Amino acid sequence: MHLVDLNYTVIRAQSNRGVAVQKWLYSLILLSISFFAGACHQGVAYVAGKQDYPPISWNNDGIMDGIAFDVMSEILAEKNIRIERVPPHPWKRILKSAGKGEIDIIVSIRETEERRGYLHFVPTALLSTAQNVFFLDNQSIKTREDLIGKMGGITLGVRFDGEFDVFAKRHLQFDEVALLQQNIRKLQSKRIDYFISPLLTTLHYMHNNRTLRQNDGPNITYLAHPLFTANEKVAISMKSDCSALADYIDKRLAEYHSQGIIDRVLEEQFIRWGNITRIMDEVSRHQ
Repeated sequence: MHLVDLNYTVIRAQSNRGVAVQKWLYSLILLSISFFAGACHQGVAYVAGKQDYPPISWNNDGIMDGIAFDVMSEILAEKNIRIERVPPHPWKRILKSAGKGEIDIIVSIRETEERRGYLHFVPTALLSTAQNVFFLDNQSIKTREDLIGKMGGITLGVRFDGEFDVFAKRHLQFDEVALLQQNIRKLQSKRIDYFISPLLTTLHYMHNNRTLRQNDGPNITYLAHPLFTANEKVAISMKSDCSALADYIDKRLAEYHSQGIIDRVLEEQFIRWGNITRIMDEVSRHQ
């Protein structure tokens, strides 16, 4: 069963015939759902991603958009497989559904030991993203050591990479929320001292949501140098027959990088993304 909302009204049967019809309809629904899982051999792959992670994966007016979906659509089309974009859902629900085989492929996901228990990670990363610390400009934060003793914010399901992961487990504490907007609000209200988030995604979100801007008081700023870079990967449910394509997807991703195709698709996403020129100018001035 994929993440598809099934809205139907059960009409109480008033006769034996009504009961039979009701049971038949219910069986038909279950049968149609079972066909969704592991459907690559039928020419369809159900692909899901984070809904607030532009330009990689984002909710564009109720439809999942981003470079990850564009790239996966092109690669799988080479195998005569089309992608179905799973509607926006909470990240933890997506992970749980992939573990059950209700979703075939997850894009923009970070590899962890726990997730390797139910997902096959494609070795070649889709993209590497800069992860920066955001804070109010009346605070003195210049290095990661300045975060010790402060309350940080992250979004649910976020995982750190490499050396910073070790540092964070030893020295930092975090409050998890579901959405980036919540971290911004909590920082503005001083319920957290900072939050960690991808640079371009966060700046884009703040530019496009004027209600998050403060007319008075300290402004939100960020460290010019990222705390770490994260590899955003493609993962396939171990219960999906799409896992047979893992090696092919890995090969094509490597070729996409070497041939500059990823950069081309990223530029196309920037055009759809909006405000990117102003955001990049801001980042340059901040260096």
